[in-house]
Amino acid sequence: MNFIKYSDKEIISKVAQLHENELEKQEKDYKKTALSIALREEMILSGIYHGTDALIVETSNQTLIGVIWGRFLKGEQKVITEFLYVALNYRRQGIASSLKDAIEDWAIVKGASQIQGTVSAQNVLMQQLNIKKGYHMDKVIMTKNIPLSNEEG
Repeated sequence: MNFIKYSDKEIISKVAQLHENELEKQEKDYKKTALSIALREEMILSGIYHGTDALIVETSNQTLIGVIWGRFLKGEQKVITEFLYVALNYRRQGIASSLKDAIEDWAIVKGASQIQGTVSAQNVLMQQLNIKKGYHMDKVIMTKNIPLSNEEG
């Protein structure tokens, strides 16, 4: 497992692309664009530069197979897990668990008193992993889409 530095721009670019790909898959109305990828990359770079973010990766044969991105909110003494990803062929091998342990260790060093993340309602395996690691469900967000009427009434 490696902490990514500001100078590791190629890896940061790959993570930004992965993040946007996953958002597009998970969010029905989200469309990734070249701009959204560039903005995500800038967000990661800025956080690493200012010491508020950690990007930790797992590789195999120089291929990125897992990543976790955490952001420390100093005012709230909390780390937010922005992104956790493990490549499909490497899942269920303990990589996500190891990445979560690494971000927790980083959170402790930063002085955080809490780690928080969002998990899709369909991602039961991640929910189970989080519960096993001592997380608890704080709230459930429920959404109803309302059809838009473009006609003036």
